Amino acid sequence: MLDQLVIVDYQEGAGGEFLASFISAHWGRKLSCDTQRDPDNFQKLLNSYGLTYTNWNLEFDAHFANWLAMCNQQLIKKISVPYHLYKWPHHVQKIKSHVPHARFIRINVINHLDIVMADFERKVLNCKLTIKDIHEISFLSKSSNIDKRLLVNKLKDGSLTRQDLFPNIEPHDCIIPLPSQDIEIDYGSWFIDSNRTLAAYKELCSQLGLVPNLLLLHRLINRNNKNQEDLKKYLNTI
Repeated sequence: MLDQLVIVDYQEGAGGEFLASFISAHWGRKLSCDTQRDPDNFQKLLNSYGLTYTNWNLEFDAHFANWLAMCNQQLIKKISVPYHLYKWPHHVQKIKSHVPHARFIRINVINHLDIVMADFERKVLNCKLTIKDIHEISFLSKSSNIDKRLLVNKLKDGSLTRQDLFPNIEPHDCIIPLPSQDIEIDYGSWFIDSNRTLAAYKELCSQLGLVPNLLLLHRLINRNNKNQEDLKKYLNTI
């Protein structure tokens, strides 16, 4: 049984994968400041399975129990993971039935929708994939009906993106209702306005019982600054 499980409840582009990595780093897990290029595949497993298993929703209890067993096998006692609960709101209660003390954090992006949507396009949909991403490509495309020859040709000519793997996925142009009712954090305080980040961080540490780590906080702020710079460059090219 996990001693601590924190589920990050978020919509695409809101930094949920990074936040989960940031929280887990307080428990000794590697911090990834670029979860697309340097992912923790185990940490992303629930979302990945949600994309690839046809009967994920119907068989969620069995899959989640299997994931918990994998945590036990890897001697993981504390972990935070991103999960798109908006797709299956009832999974909140299913998760709590397995881990009653699980905590949930939802990211409120209401005042920063344009940034969130643009970041999703930049880092996910329009991100170019290379041969280094072959394991991800294979994993995500195995249950897809997309012509695999087309994917191979695009990979060879350098034009393959994640949008090609999921052609029906597009940025949302509205607020997505996030179902968890535990902890809510403000996207602006955590990812945009560094003058408010320290206070937001201290509050979350108090809520989750985390020991504040100024080195991790410094890396968080540096990552946010770079992310904003990269987004500006991206927007200037489109």
